[in-house]
Amino acid sequence: MRALLFGLVLGCGGALESTTPDGSLGDGGPHDARSDQAIGDATGWTTCSSPNGARVCKGPNQCPTSDCMLCESSGSALGICATSTNSAQLTVGCSNLWPCVDGRYCINLSLDYESASEDLVRLFEANDASARLRYADLSDWTGQYLSIPQTCPALPGLRLCGGPCPTCGPGEVCSGRSPLHPYSRCVPNSNAQLACTRAKPQCPMGTQCSVLKVQPDAQALADHEGSCIPTAECLAMASSYPGGAECL
Repeated sequence: MRALLFGLVLGCGGALESTTPDGSLGDGGPHDARSDQAIGDATGWTTCSSPNGARVCKGPNQCPTSDCMLCESSGSALGICATSTNSAQLTVGCSNLWPCVDGRYCINLSLDYESASEDLVRLFEANDASARLRYADLSDWTGQYLSIPQTCPALPGLRLCGGPCPTCGPGEVCSGRSPLHPYSRCVPNSNAQLACTRAKPQCPMGTQCSVLKVQPDAQALADHEGSCIPTAECLAMASSYPGGAECL
């Protein structure tokens, strides 16, 4: 897993509608002169860049690579342009060792999935690369963007998190929200002893391997990213976690 902890800024053709992280319409900014063209009211957006600092390179629209510190790409395929100006757009994540933080998405970069902002996801869609997108639970991309839950159900034994739900404890990450799983849950962060898979579900005493249920064609990916959580919580997940989970 590559830790791309540097940022991404942009420039190149056509635009799409989206908003800034706080929900407001993005402000305009300078872009590459070759094919910079806004669409509709999406101020500051192009098919290669967002006004919030996300940027893609190569791909069908030949997004520029000239000022990328690195164009994370395989051959001429669409990649992510890393620059020194923004570290929030792409971070290591989307695995049981590095869970993707609540509200973010997973983008396939060669062999690995990384945790990406909504801006990057929109740029991948604009460049015909939606087949490389998934949600934080590694479920199939449906084109639906995540909305913040307005309520937090009280489900015995479950520790839901994100939005109006409580925050997680030290050494944990709030992760997993998707159209299938409308609430994230607290999972261990960066702890190899608490990572498990369906093939190897062994966990430390007092814990069991929890795996999320996703679409049949995506289940093999989710099966590889289980987490060892307290046994009582694992069993509660299996019985009542919205969207489904298994306790192995």
